[in-house]
Amino acid sequence: LRLFQPSTLAPVALIIGILLCIYVQYMFLNKSLTKLGEDINWSELHSEMIVNAVIWAVLLILTFIVDHFLLKSEASRRISDRIQAIVPGFIGGIQLITIIVLIISNPSALNGYKAALLSGEDQFLVSRNKNIITIILDMGDQYYFEKAYEKDPDAFECMKDFTYYTNTAMLYDSTYLSIPSMLTAARTFPEAPYKQWYFDICHDEPGETFYGRLHDNDYSVKVFGDFMLDYTCFEGDIDNVITVTRDDLMLNKELLYEECAEMSAYRVLPLFIKQFIEISSTFGNDAVMMKKNCITNNSAFRENANIRTYDSDENCFIVQHINGFHEYNKIAGIDGTFDLLEIVDKYLTQLKKLGVYDDSVIILTADHGIHNNYDNMPIWYIKSAGETHDSIQYCASPISLTDYAATILDEAGLYMEGDEELFGRPISQIPEDEKRERLVFQRPLFKVAGEKKQAPSGFSYWNGYYFTGTKADLKKHEENDPPDYLLLSDYTG
Repeated sequence: LRLFQPSTLAPVALIIGILLCIYVQYMFLNKSLTKLGEDINWSELHSEMIVNAVIWAVLLILTFIVDHFLLKSEASRRISDRIQAIVPGFIGGIQLITIIVLIISNPSALNGYKAALLSGEDQFLVSRNKNIITIILDMGDQYYFEKAYEKDPDAFECMKDFTYYTNTAMLYDSTYLSIPSMLTAARTFPEAPYKQWYFDICHDEPGETFYGRLHDNDYSVKVFGDFMLDYTCFEGDIDNVITVTRDDLMLNKELLYEECAEMSAYRVLPLFIKQFIEISSTFGNDAVMMKKNCITNNSAFRENANIRTYDSDENCFIVQHINGFHEYNKIAGIDGTFDLLEIVDKYLTQLKKLGVYDDSVIILTADHGIHNNYDNMPIWYIKSAGETHDSIQYCASPISLTDYAATILDEAGLYMEGDEELFGRPISQIPEDEKRERLVFQRPLFKVAGEKKQAPSGFSYWNGYYFTGTKADLKKHEENDPPDYLLLSDYTG
């Protein structure tokens, strides 16, 4: 017990011990963390949490042991003083060199910044004539919408003119793969290099035909959201793609410093504490933005969605992608659904006041469901032009997000004979009793039955499952069988 009796150096030893633990955690013990925005399956990290906790305990105890033995003589106290100066100095020196390197290299990188991004300038303008509007709620899962309806059906009053497709499947459990695939009727998978895949699917026949028909029929094509890092491949297809340089960016330094401090604090925590901390999946996005930035934050979208009509008579194809469930944790899933319904309600109410709601085609969907769930399937509600009901209609047709482009063309009256080969079928042509085989790719983190194959460095395997039936059949397949298709891609998000 004498070993742990307080000494004059004990407070200093405690500080040094904590600093040493923080440094080791920051530099070496965070390898289990995923990329920002990805869910972490903490239940699979119990052993790592225990090891992490043991390392912290050992480092702290060793610090006090060293402190104890260095108090035995004047000479050892002088050694202690040197250690107290050298250890923090060494660690601080490494960090200082890192900061200097970043300061030297950063301006040149910023000066050379150039990218094609989506302008949000016309985000809340609609046509006085024909509108085809898609609202994509990120991670909008069927489970939460169905549970929310059971709890309070009246909250869905704004959706009474819509038909809810109860058997909808995603293709990719990833925003950055799902939405580009939907917008191009992609016929290929994102095998390496995935950035080239973006260009390929945009310039493949289905993508070019899709946007060509919309433009040829006097549709402006405007997409608002955050689902790619660079939209160069959509130039000429999406009308609000603009080239952005450093001068077009704004920096909120106070917010950036605050977010950096929060992220740094998160990184230094041991794993067994991290599991109880919620972090934002949009880190840094709010601090650095384009001057004509698209609004994707749920509350900001609600506040700024003041819809007006264009002065011209052009038709509009509009896609609105907002953060959706990424702004809520799983505990708040059902309450989050009600919040999202209020946002949708405000948007639809304004369309009604402008007199354009009845003739508009409106789709409320998602790019994928909740990450790391076996049955994480997205919502799909649709209202055709002129469609009205006393209550929500239901359809059990086995549809997929891969049917998006065909459905848009069908609703616009632009789906032609022979288009099935290019786009597949619109959902209106898929009967409820069809035994349709669909493919779903789950995230790299997803736990699969059988041996897990290790992807090469810089690559990731996406686990593909074919299924016929409902998401219950998919869940059973995923829980009991190895994947049917291993997609090797350099996209690891």
